[in-house]
Amino acid sequence: MKDTPFDRQLFINMNAAEQEAFLEGLRERRLTSLRKYEELTEAKKLAKDAKTREQLDKMSDKLEKQIEKLEKAFDTVMELALKMQLTVQMLENKE
Repeated sequence: MKDTPFDRQLFINMNAAEQEAFLEGLRERRLTSLRKYEELTEAKKLAKDAKTREQLDKMSDKLEKQIEKLEKAFDTVMELALKMQLTVQMLENKE
């Protein structure tokens, strides 16, 4: 096939083999572009998922710290409640 930028060959002037080769080249270029697009889309998706996972990890760490604080505060409250209960019982026994 003699197709150059300066000497273009018309599709209708090509023989069947040349037409098939031309079409196959078009298909390959299209599929190459499509594959590249799919790879880039997948890479973007993975990056987005990684970013989301990173955000979730940070939130999870914060939640764990808040739960630890809550457990300590609850333990303190329960300890004070127990002391108050014991003090009230002691006062009732003295009367």
